[in-house]
Amino acid sequence: MKTQKFIFAELVKSNKSKNYVWVVYTTKKDRHYAKNALKALKLAFIIKKQTGCPIDNATFQLLKSQAASIRPTSTESPSVPVEVTASETAPTANA
Repeated sequence: MKTQKFIFAELVKSNKSKNYVWVVYTTKKDRHYAKNALKALKLAFIIKKQTGCPIDNATFQLLKSQAASIRPTSTESPSVPVEVTASETAPTANA
């Protein structure tokens, strides 16, 4: 009987900086890196489509909760852009 591979993700310290990155993998040799949980979740779904391996349930719940803290919810209002008129940006040449 063949064992089924799963897709896992964990937060690790980057070798290149002091930041932490997400590593998404099926085996220890097949590793992919992402800067945040939302990108790691998207990467996990790409790997799932390519390999057919399911995402581990605990990994999915962890990435989903971490990604929700990054992405604004639909109840929050997005930042309202401030309109700047031409008179505010253009320098006046009153001499």
